[in-house]
Amino acid sequence: EAVSLLNILFSEISRWCTKNKLTVHPTKCKVMIISRRNFIGPLQNVKWENTTLDYTNTIKVLGVIIDNKLSWEPHIKVLMKSLNVQLKTLKRISYLPPQKLESIYYKMIIPYATYCISVWGSCSTSLFETLELLHIKAARIIHKVPPSLNDNHVLGKVNWQDLGYIYKKRIAVEMFNIIKSQGNHRLSFMFNLKESKRRGNEIEMNKTITEFGRQSLFFRGPVVWNNLDKNAKNSENINIFKSILKKCSKLIKSISFTKGTCNNRNKNTEDFIYF
Repeated sequence: EAVSLLNILFSEISRWCTKNKLTVHPTKCKVMIISRRNFIGPLQNVKWENTTLDYTNTIKVLGVIIDNKLSWEPHIKVLMKSLNVQLKTLKRISYLPPQKLESIYYKMIIPYATYCISVWGSCSTSLFETLELLHIKAARIIHKVPPSLNDNHVLGKVNWQDLGYIYKKRIAVEMFNIIKSQGNHRLSFMFNLKESKRRGNEIEMNKTITEFGRQSLFFRGPVVWNNLDKNAKNSENINIFKSILKKCSKLIKSISFTKGTCNNRNKNTEDFIYF
């Protein structure tokens, strides 16, 4: 059914392109059906005019590798391979002062490693932890941390934030842009704002029935936003918001997406009777 709809849609788009004198190169196009379920049997051909388009399980879009299961595993594997190469380069210049190495790492490597982390950061815990270990490895190289120190204590010793903190912070920034857009953001339709006198603007928690849904921005966005400080939520612009977030690092790190730990702050307390 999805393939049939695609063929109908492509026919309409083709007519629109012809009418507006636009040329599409079907040889550069691929088809990917995103689903958590496995397909049984051959799939119907998808065509652009007279050209049959090839199916693919992964495709790179704006630097992010998307797979048909949205597991983000192919993207993270490529990212890990690239990070390992960069860390080897970092090790070769480890004779430089730690301050210089840290500057190189945070200005050149971390921006690449965390590019679009608010999207692929919803991957499985095991995949995310493999990247976290590379982040810890970088800290060991730069600050010459002895091997005897446990991985859990390395980032604290060198005063670094983990990648999980960066992920939650990026989600907070994304949610700020959505809310302050007053409905003009591309994702505004996903969230409903609710005013709270005590905690400021809050977002109604979106219900999901699967773990896959709990890993999405649809669910995690409200979790992060509702746990932020009221002053942060009421920031006039994004620069003030980011400045306040820096002071709330402990709060951001304490936010958990684990089932049973996400607080629902959208209760109607006016109907509650206290004894």
